[in-house]
Amino acid sequence: LTLLEKYDEALSVLAKASAERENFWIAKQLADLHTELGQYSEAYSTYQKMLTLSPIREPELEKWLYAGTSDAAYLNGDL
Repeated sequence: LTLLEKYDEALSVLAKASAERENFWIAKQLADLHTELGQYSEAYSTYQKMLTLSPIREPELEKWLYAGTSDAAYLNGDL
């Protein structure tokens, strides 16, 4: 949907899927789309959800996740 520039529909589908399923990778796609659209507050909230969805993380995933969370907070003006 994003390739067709149907961003509202993509957000709707991903938000619904994320609410219905506790899936890290769906949440990642949602956070990426929020970031791409400049919705940094929503991206930050989704990164926080991803932290709870992955209590045991490989070091590289943890670095990436905290970097994304930090970027979203900064772009939202929270730092």
